[in-house]
Amino acid sequence: MRSLLILSTLIVLAKANLAQTKIEKKQVRVIQFSGVVVTGDSLLPVPFAYVLVKGTHRGTVADGYGFFSFAALEKDTVVFSALGYHNSRFVIPDSLIQNKYNIIHVLSQDTIQLKEAVIYPFPTREQFKQAFLKLNIKDDEMERARKNLQTMLGSNLYKYKDDYGVSPESAFKNYANRRNTYIFQKGIMPGLPITGFARFINAMENGELKNMQVKEDNTIYKEK
Repeated sequence: MRSLLILSTLIVLAKANLAQTKIEKKQVRVIQFSGVVVTGDSLLPVPFAYVLVKGTHRGTVADGYGFFSFAALEKDTVVFSALGYHNSRFVIPDSLIQNKYNIIHVLSQDTIQLKEAVIYPFPTREQFKQAFLKLNIKDDEMERARKNLQTMLGSNLYKYKDDYGVSPESAFKNYANRRNTYIFQKGIMPGLPITGFARFINAMENGELKNMQVKEDNTIYKEK
């Protein structure tokens, strides 16, 4: 009889606990959890931060301006994470009057240090040395242009050396001056010498221009 009474008491207590649990579960409300994720030093938005409920797959990703919004439950532990920032947690309170909650959540920056990565293309240093010595590296465009220019200047320098008996440096300067003069005077009519120009002016003043002629070397002479 006593055992039956104890068993009945345990059953009543179990039913009471089960009913209390159901009541507590019914009291948990769905909250529209929204907000903005910002940095701690400048309060700038943290774009594309992860906002997830701990231990579940519920949550969302903030947009480019750090804004987020999703449906959560009271007492949920929300984890905020982003690359370059420390993870942070926030517990949604269970004493809310309305079924929505807005926050501005701050994340502090984190310095990420990556381990050194050493890449070896060959198993040993000797194999790398042998492969490097066997490389047949082709000349690039700049190297080919340098060789072509060196060949062209070299032939002209030796030509000046044979003709005038001067050093390569002097021959190069002479060649460069002649080349620059040719480029400068290209397309311009040859000028008259100073003496010939003076005689030309005098002939115009004296009316003797009809009897004046110009030689092939651009000098002016008077017909006899």
